[in-house]
Amino acid sequence: LAMRKAASTGEQRFRNNPDFPLRRFVRCGSCDSPLTGSWARSKTGKRYAYYHCHRCRTTSLRKEVLEERFLELLDRLKPTKKNLEALKETVLLVWRRRKEELDEMRPLLEKELARLEEQKKRLVDAYVYEQAIDQDTYRRELARIGEDLSLVRVEHHDNALDSLDVEAVLEFAEYVVLNARRLWEEFPLELRRRMHKVLFPEGLVWSNEAFRTPVTCLFFRDLERPEIELEKVVARTGFEPVLPA
Repeated sequence: LAMRKAASTGEQRFRNNPDFPLRRFVRCGSCDSPLTGSWARSKTGKRYAYYHCHRCRTTSLRKEVLEERFLELLDRLKPTKKNLEALKETVLLVWRRRKEELDEMRPLLEKELARLEEQKKRLVDAYVYEQAIDQDTYRRELARIGEDLSLVRVEHHDNALDSLDVEAVLEFAEYVVLNARRLWEEFPLELRRRMHKVLFPEGLVWSNEAFRTPVTCLFFRDLERPEIELEKVVARTGFEPVLPA
């Protein structure tokens, strides 16, 4: 048991090795396996860090090379202030329109919830106290009302967005995309990993000495498009503050 625990602890430490922050996030372009990282020693005794593919062994490159290319990728994705401001204005415009619709819809949803709750109460009274309906009818009607209540509650929850500070989310997103290189260099391993998932949700692939065109987060993709579909922008929250500002 002690040996198993020691092995497990060693494996966990290896997985969380801060020397290789891109480990398992970048994949091999030949076999699509996640790259791992390790140290090698030259004949002179000097140690070198490498990222490499443990499966096909096609991909192998120095740690500093891969990480500098990653930082260069962050630099290339850095948007202009003009594009950022245009996107922020668009999102806020659509958000305000959507907020007005929600404010009109909320009283109707609350009224429907109250009606269904009252209907459920009358059904319980009819079955338990008045014994006016049989058990099969009670169960059938209770299931129907429960389903209707669930649907209305989901809709009510989806429309209860008062607590979301859109302007704060946008400010945070702007801060991250404009300072991505510096933040990545300063962050500890866990925050780097969270940043990876936010900016590149499908990870990255290294092939032919370069990263393949990445699938970026929705925020980056909207910045790259010449025209933004307004109604689809505001529902995206890929840049909620999952990282400290």
